[in-house]
Amino acid sequence: MKATGYLVHLSIILFLLCLPSTLAAALPSDLGISFGHVAQYDDYHQSGLYINFGFTKGLTERLELLVFTQTELTPDFLGDRQVGADLALSLLGKRWNKDGFAGNGINMLVSIGILAGMHSHDLEFGLDSIVFKLTPIAVGTPHVGKRDRLATIGIDWNIRDHQVSFIWNIMISDFYVRGTWRDDPSLRLAD
Repeated sequence: MKATGYLVHLSIILFLLCLPSTLAAALPSDLGISFGHVAQYDDYHQSGLYINFGFTKGLTERLELLVFTQTELTPDFLGDRQVGADLALSLLGKRWNKDGFAGNGINMLVSIGILAGMHSHDLEFGLDSIVFKLTPIAVGTPHVGKRDRLATIGIDWNIRDHQVSFIWNIMISDFYVRGTWRDDPSLRLAD
Protein backbone atom coordinates (compact mmCIF):
# COMPACT_ATOMS: atom_id res chain seq x y z
CA MET A 1 0.00 0.00 0.00
CA LYS A 2 2.86 2.36 0.77
CA ALA A 3 4.37 1.73 -2.69
CA THR A 4 1.07 2.76 -4.29
CA GLY A 5 1.25 6.08 -2.44
CA TYR A 6 4.78 6.66 -3.73
CA LEU A 7 3.72 5.90 -7.33
CA VAL A 8 0.72 8.21 -7.12
CA HIS A 9 2.89 10.95 -5.62
CA LEU A 10 5.52 10.50 -8.35
CA SER A 11 2.82 10.62 -11.05
CA ILE A 12 1.41 13.84 -9.64
CA ILE A 13 4.87 15.43 -9.46
CA LEU A 14 5.51 14.53 -13.12
CA PHE A 15 2.12 16.01 -14.03
CA LEU A 16 3.00 19.20 -12.13
CA LEU A 17 6.29 19.48 -13.99
CA CYS A 18 4.46 19.29 -17.35
CA LEU A 19 1.60 21.59 -16.32
CA PRO A 20 3.39 24.96 -16.61
CA SER A 21 4.11 24.59 -20.34
CA THR A 22 0.47 23.69 -20.99
CA LEU A 23 -0.81 26.64 -18.96
CA ALA A 24 1.70 29.08 -20.42
CA ALA A 25 0.15 28.89 -23.87
CA ALA A 26 -3.42 29.55 -22.78
CA LEU A 27 -3.24 32.16 -20.01
CA PRO A 28 -1.50 35.45 -19.14
CA SER A 29 2.23 35.32 -19.70
CA ASP A 30 3.51 35.25 -16.11
CA LEU A 31 4.81 31.96 -14.74
CA GLY A 32 6.79 31.53 -11.55
CA ILE A 33 8.55 28.88 -9.51
CA SER A 34 7.72 28.91 -5.79
CA PHE A 35 9.90 27.75 -2.93
CA GLY A 36 9.59 28.09 0.83
CA HIS A 37 8.65 26.80 4.25
CA VAL A 38 5.41 25.12 5.34
CA ALA A 39 4.08 23.93 8.69
CA GLN A 40 0.84 22.15 9.41
CA TYR A 41 -0.50 21.15 12.79
CA ASP A 42 -2.48 17.95 12.42
CA ASP A 43 -2.17 14.38 13.68
CA TYR A 44 -0.05 13.35 10.67
CA HIS A 45 2.60 16.10 10.49
CA GLN A 46 5.68 15.34 12.57
CA SER A 47 7.86 17.97 14.20
CA GLY A 48 10.51 18.74 11.64
CA LEU A 49 11.41 20.84 8.65
CA TYR A 50 8.99 20.86 5.71
CA ILE A 51 9.41 22.49 2.31
CA ASN A 52 6.94 23.83 -0.25
CA PHE A 53 7.87 23.74 -3.95
CA GLY A 54 5.58 24.57 -6.85
CA PHE A 55 4.48 26.87 -9.63
CA THR A 56 2.39 30.04 -9.77
CA LYS A 57 0.48 31.04 -12.89
CA GLY A 58 -1.58 34.16 -13.50
CA LEU A 59 -5.17 33.62 -14.57
CA THR A 60 -6.39 37.23 -14.55
CA GLU A 61 -5.12 40.58 -13.26
CA ARG A 62 -6.11 39.61 -9.69
CA LEU A 63 -6.40 35.82 -9.75
CA GLU A 64 -3.65 33.19 -9.83
CA LEU A 65 -3.27 29.44 -9.57
CA LEU A 66 -0.67 27.91 -7.28
CA VAL A 67 0.19 24.23 -7.80
CA PHE A 68 2.65 22.74 -5.32
CA THR A 69 4.00 19.84 -3.35
CA GLN A 70 4.98 19.99 0.29
CA THR A 71 7.25 17.39 1.80
CA GLU A 72 9.18 16.59 4.94
CA LEU A 73 12.94 17.23 4.91
CA THR A 74 13.77 16.28 8.51
CA PRO A 75 13.74 14.06 10.49
CA ASP A 76 12.33 11.56 7.92
CA PHE A 77 13.44 12.73 4.45
CA LEU A 78 10.41 12.60 2.09
CA GLY A 79 8.52 10.78 4.84
CA ASP A 80 5.37 12.87 4.59
CA ARG A 81 4.26 14.27 1.23
CA GLN A 82 1.25 16.19 0.01
CA VAL A 83 0.36 17.87 -3.27
CA GLY A 84 -2.02 20.75 -3.58
CA ALA A 85 -3.51 23.58 -5.57
CA ASP A 86 -4.67 27.01 -4.43
CA LEU A 87 -6.70 29.66 -6.20
CA ALA A 88 -5.50 33.02 -4.83
CA LEU A 89 -7.08 36.47 -5.12
CA SER A 90 -5.10 39.72 -4.73
CA LEU A 91 -6.99 41.94 -2.31
CA LEU A 92 -5.15 45.27 -2.43
CA GLY A 93 -4.86 45.65 -6.19
CA LYS A 94 -3.85 44.05 -9.44
CA ARG A 95 -0.99 41.56 -9.40
CA TRP A 96 -0.19 42.63 -12.98
CA ASN A 97 -1.80 44.92 -15.52
CA LYS A 98 -2.63 44.01 -19.10
CA ASP A 99 -1.63 47.53 -20.17
CA GLY A 100 2.00 46.89 -19.21
CA PHE A 101 2.09 48.36 -15.71
CA ALA A 102 3.78 46.40 -12.94
CA GLY A 103 0.81 46.00 -10.59
CA ASN A 104 0.80 46.55 -6.83
CA GLY A 105 4.24 46.02 -5.28
CA ILE A 106 2.70 45.33 -1.88
CA ASN A 107 -0.38 43.17 -1.78
CA MET A 108 -2.45 40.78 0.31
CA LEU A 109 -3.78 37.41 -0.85
CA VAL A 110 -6.69 35.22 0.16
CA SER A 111 -6.91 31.70 -1.20
CA ILE A 112 -8.87 28.48 -1.19
CA GLY A 113 -7.31 25.19 -2.12
CA ILE A 114 -7.05 21.45 -1.77
CA LEU A 115 -4.40 19.09 -0.44
CA ALA A 116 -3.95 15.43 -1.35
CA GLY A 117 -1.77 12.98 0.54
CA MET A 118 -1.97 10.31 3.21
CA HIS A 119 -3.33 12.43 6.07
CA SER A 120 -6.11 10.08 7.12
CA HIS A 121 -6.68 7.18 9.49
CA ASP A 122 -6.36 4.61 6.65
CA LEU A 123 -3.06 6.13 5.34
CA GLU A 124 -4.23 5.77 1.73
CA PHE A 125 -3.25 8.46 -0.78
CA GLY A 126 -6.22 10.64 -1.67
CA LEU A 127 -7.85 14.06 -1.33
CA ASP A 128 -7.18 15.12 2.27
CA SER A 129 -8.16 18.68 2.90
CA ILE A 130 -9.80 21.90 1.89
CA VAL A 131 -7.62 24.84 2.91
CA PHE A 132 -8.45 28.53 3.42
CA LYS A 133 -5.40 30.85 3.66
CA LEU A 134 -4.61 34.52 4.18
CA THR A 135 -1.27 36.04 3.19
CA PRO A 136 -1.16 39.45 4.90
CA ILE A 137 2.00 40.61 3.10
CA ALA A 138 3.10 39.91 -0.47
CA VAL A 139 6.01 42.05 -1.67
CA GLY A 140 6.91 42.13 -5.38
CA THR A 141 5.11 41.41 -8.65
CA PRO A 142 5.48 39.17 -11.67
CA HIS A 143 6.68 42.22 -13.62
CA VAL A 144 9.74 42.74 -11.38
CA GLY A 145 10.50 39.00 -11.45
CA LYS A 146 10.19 38.15 -7.75
CA ARG A 147 7.59 38.15 -5.02
CA ASP A 148 7.79 37.08 -1.37
CA ARG A 149 4.66 35.88 0.40
CA LEU A 150 5.11 36.42 4.14
CA ALA A 151 3.37 35.07 7.25
CA THR A 152 0.63 33.07 5.54
CA ILE A 153 -1.86 31.55 7.96
CA GLY A 154 -4.70 29.20 7.24
CA ILE A 155 -7.30 26.72 8.33
CA ASP A 156 -7.10 23.15 7.04
CA TRP A 157 -10.31 21.06 7.07
CA ASN A 158 -9.38 17.36 6.80
CA ILE A 159 -12.41 16.01 4.96
CA ARG A 160 -11.56 12.35 5.58
CA ASP A 161 -10.95 12.57 9.33
CA HIS A 162 -13.34 15.51 9.95
CA GLN A 163 -10.68 17.55 11.79
CA VAL A 164 -9.66 21.18 11.64
CA SER A 165 -5.99 22.15 11.90
CA PHE A 166 -3.78 25.18 11.47
CA ILE A 167 -1.37 25.70 8.54
CA TRP A 168 1.22 28.46 8.08
CA ASN A 169 4.27 29.59 6.11
CA ILE A 170 7.07 31.88 7.24
CA MET A 171 7.92 32.84 3.68
CA ILE A 172 7.40 31.48 0.19
CA SER A 173 9.32 33.17 -2.63
CA ASP A 174 8.05 33.25 -6.20
CA PHE A 175 10.72 33.57 -8.91
CA TYR A 176 9.09 34.50 -12.21
CA VAL A 177 10.56 32.95 -15.34
CA ARG A 178 8.00 34.48 -17.74
CA GLY A 179 6.02 37.70 -17.78
CA THR A 180 8.70 39.92 -16.26
CA TRP A 181 10.06 43.27 -17.44
CA ARG A 182 12.68 41.25 -19.40
CA ASP A 183 9.90 39.96 -21.67
CA ASP A 184 8.54 43.45 -22.47
CA PRO A 185 9.55 44.33 -26.06
CA SER A 186 9.28 48.08 -25.36
CA LEU A 187 12.11 47.79 -22.80
CA ARG A 188 14.59 45.96 -25.06
CA LEU A 189 17.57 47.83 -26.42
CA ALA A 190 17.86 48.14 -30.19
CA ASP A 191 20.52 45.89 -31.75
